[in-house]
Amino acid sequence: MLFGYDLTVQLFGGNGHFSEDAQRASFGAKNAKGRADGELLQKMVLRFLQHFAKEKYTVAISANAHGKVASKVAREEYLQRYRLDPRITMPGAVGYLRLNDWPTDVRFGVEPSLRIEDSLSLAWTTELIVL
Repeated sequence: MLFGYDLTVQLFGGNGHFSEDAQRASFGAKNAKGRADGELLQKMVLRFLQHFAKEKYTVAISANAHGKVASKVAREEYLQRYRLDPRITMPGAVGYLRLNDWPTDVRFGVEPSLRIEDSLSLAWTTELIVL
């Protein structure tokens, strides 16, 4: 086993990366925009896990997206329910969801997208134990 190494690889024209060191390995991607990109990411994650998950591992899975709404006014009307104090200038929410057929809770967040007036920033994070 090697110690003190760090390997980083850029993929998909800079829209993906893979890195590994003596303690962890990670795979990330950005700018996925459709079903074909989602299917490619699913295949890449599966290959990544098949290679690195040889023992029992806890894998963190995160995803982020910007969702376009009808207008800035519609976005503000939706977010008002989370403005619990007038000092909150950009309200949002975080919660943990229990989903059918998924072993752990999913942390879900929604907030205004920065600098994109008619969009929401959505984020999901969960864990999966790989045997």
